[in-house]
Amino acid sequence: MRQPRTIAATISFARIQEERLNQDTRRLRTTPRPTAYKPPSIPNRPSLPKKLTREELRDRSAKGLCWHYDELWSRYHRCKKGCLLLIEPLEDVEEEVQEHEEEVMDEEE
Repeated sequence: MRQPRTIAATISFARIQEERLNQDTRRLRTTPRPTAYKPPSIPNRPSLPKKLTREELRDRSAKGLCWHYDELWSRYHRCKKGCLLLIEPLEDVEEEVQEHEEEVMDEEE
């Protein structure tokens, strides 16, 4: 590597080196190709249990079917897979109970 003798020569040498470096990086850069989107094969979230309507429950009971699987139901029936059942409190019922309790308290006084 040659040694520049003046500041002006050093600056011009540095500019030449920067140009070469920039040209090399431009050549090495690749443009990213767009990839086709592939949805994940496994769902991210577990599927929520289907909430059956009262009509659906009546129909399944009338046909003698299990509520969760298309199998005949008997008192000895066991579902193949365990299923998680969720019991949620109804807000309307709670409000009615509170109102009724308040009425009872008012009547007692």
